Amino acid sequence: MAKTNAAEFDNGEKVFLVTKDEMAQTPVSDMLCSNFIELGFGYQVEGMWSEMLFNRSFEKSFQLTPETYEWFGGNDVVGDDWREQDWYHSGYEHNRWYACPADERPPSMSPDCEFLIEKAPFYSLSVQRREGGIHGRHCLWVHNFEEERCCGVAQNGKYMRKGESYRFRGLLRAEREAKAEIRFYNTKKKINWESPLVVIPLDAIGPEWTLFEKEFTFPGEEGWATFSLFISPGAEVFIDAFSLMPKKSVHGWRPDLVEGLRRVNPKLIRFPGGCFASLHDWRTAIGPMDQRIPEPSYFWGDTNYNDVGTDEFLQLCEALGCEAMLVLNMFHPDKRLKLAPAVLEKGPGDLPHGFVLDSITDIDEGIRCAAEWVEYCNGPISSKFGALRAANGHPEPYNVKYWEMDNETYRWFPWKDYAETVVRYSKAMKAVDPNIQIGLCSYHDLKFVVREMLDICGPAVDFLADRVCEPDNRARKLET
Repeated sequence: MAKTNAAEFDNGEKVFLVTKDEMAQTPVSDMLCSNFIELGFGYQVEGMWSEMLFNRSFEKSFQLTPETYEWFGGNDVVGDDWREQDWYHSGYEHNRWYACPADERPPSMSPDCEFLIEKAPFYSLSVQRREGGIHGRHCLWVHNFEEERCCGVAQNGKYMRKGESYRFRGLLRAEREAKAEIRFYNTKKKINWESPLVVIPLDAIGPEWTLFEKEFTFPGEEGWATFSLFISPGAEVFIDAFSLMPKKSVHGWRPDLVEGLRRVNPKLIRFPGGCFASLHDWRTAIGPMDQRIPEPSYFWGDTNYNDVGTDEFLQLCEALGCEAMLVLNMFHPDKRLKLAPAVLEKGPGDLPHGFVLDSITDIDEGIRCAAEWVEYCNGPISSKFGALRAANGHPEPYNVKYWEMDNETYRWFPWKDYAETVVRYSKAMKAVDPNIQIGLCSYHDLKFVVREMLDICGPAVDFLADRVCEPDNRARKLET
């Protein structure tokens, strides 16, 4: 079969051929990299991570962009109901939270979908997103007005395995003392809300935010199930930072994913992008999970929880025995508002991404941030950021060798400014670790000026970070 992205490969003329035949006994090059995070309909890595709850911190979902739909063939092809898409049940489900007991209506994946159903028919119950909480900007408020019946909030789409152990974690508080329990229901047929598969009582919920953790073994048949939280009659409960994960994972990664990656045997994996890297601040994705800062996926829409950050990615690379290539966010004033210049027939002018990102506009601060990232990854435990890495659970340096200077840099930098700024970044980063290698972007709108850029920054860079699949690509760019 053939796969191509027409917009990126000359209207489909460049085609990747996928075949069962072994074409070579050894890799063409260990420098060929896998792109680890890119488009997942608003997701970044959630399809590969062991977390089973969608929107686990109940954040407001940012609108999916038109480019998200265009990538898979346009809205006419994908539509608003993704359940029949080949990729959907591989970990990309966008299952709504809904008031229960009730029937979950067929999901709408429209760009402005809130993924929340606030009422349950025939029950006096209200479920609302509220500002505040512990993780992110919002939490969920669940108010059971019933005098005798329990009710609450649920989410479908949990594939449970008989005899497997799971861990629930969540933060709860109540206006007055309340009781609650986790319940799972079989969704093979219409849910029978009177017959849960599993009931896990929680301790009494008080007025302060409290972390509740429970481990359990699933006794039911393997298959799809519904996760729910039921609260006592009259209870008014706030919930935040829920999590449901199998205990069996590889540093939080799905074991089947890790097994598959070991078969593929990649030599180099690129993180965290794609486009996501250009607006991401690595400092928001380290430390305890629920103290990290969720951020919008500015290019594609939806929200990234930063559950997977530097440590999680590099520990996966260690488990696979492969190298990592980290992609820098090179701060730039135009990143405050501008998403892209006039590209892909969108007409003249800038395309605002709708957020004010003052924190990534100062180039000097970006250089300091990059040097600190190198120290976090590679510095000794006696260094400031090496000590922080150790406090986060990894005393030994990761020794990340390859560092790419941003992604699709033509969106922000004129080519000459980019080359000059790379020199400054390289000097600061190699002052921390002289063994690292710096990669220069050499694709898209930069592909005709590679020689000129190297005249400026050649001694400061070690390799070309390129994404063009042409036999003569490097020779043409380097005029060799």
